[in-house]
Amino acid sequence: MAASQLIRRNEELAAVYEKIKIHWSSLQHGEARYQECLAEIDFLKERIREMQTERDESAAQVSNIHDLKYAVHTLERDVLHERTKIKALSEELDRPLNVHRWRMLESSDPQRFEMIKKIQGLQKRIIQKTEEVVEKDLLIQEKEKLYVELKNILGRQPGPEVAEQLAVYQNNLKQKMAQMKAMTSELDMYKQQVTQFRHEISEVASEMEHVKGDWLKARRNGEPHSIAAADMGAGDDDGDGDGSAYGGGNGGGPGGYGGGGGHDVTFAGVAPGGDETAA
Repeated sequence: MAASQLIRRNEELAAVYEKIKIHWSSLQHGEARYQECLAEIDFLKERIREMQTERDESAAQVSNIHDLKYAVHTLERDVLHERTKIKALSEELDRPLNVHRWRMLESSDPQRFEMIKKIQGLQKRIIQKTEEVVEKDLLIQEKEKLYVELKNILGRQPGPEVAEQLAVYQNNLKQKMAQMKAMTSELDMYKQQVTQFRHEISEVASEMEHVKGDWLKARRNGEPHSIAAADMGAGDDDGDGDGSAYGGGNGGGPGGYGGGGGHDVTFAGVAPGGDETAA
């Protein structure tokens, strides 16, 4: 009976070891994937550092913005001064001081007078268009500065693709960590089961040693051989009918824990022909 229990325990222990091997293989695959995720995270961190360096360089290039603003202010002041001069000249053209000269020209050479009036009108239009062009140039410069500032701001900010990839990697990392924790808990459970099985096997081996001692003691006290024969017959009922309760017989018993290399137990028995044999 104890031998059959030991065999069943060995089979169960072998199945548990096989499961442990499978889970250990899965754990190694998960660890490899975890290392890959760590490498990808390191790459993304390095990319972020590079982008931060580029941002700092751009900020250093824009550090002289105060000088540029001062230059723009100076140029606007010069433009305003020129506009004032142009306005004064325009008013002088509108109110000529030598009025009589124009009247004489009107009466003596009307065609030339008309040409002069056209020239003056064209000059006024040129002045107006020049002022409009200056205003448009200033507006364009402001828009260009705003565009450059916005471009620098957008350049310093990471793209949405990087943030999405980082979120995906973080989710995968969390999942892998949860899987590793679950597999570790399951491995601890199997280790506890193995420890329990080993303890039970050691108890069974101790019990077998105790039975062997009792049997040898009974043989020394001169008990009838029928008791041993009855015990061996009970072993045949539980085992394979070879005349030994623990699979011993003339050929020796099983190897004990794990099918070999454990407690090698061999009892003295009675051969089928009635002769006594001792292990």
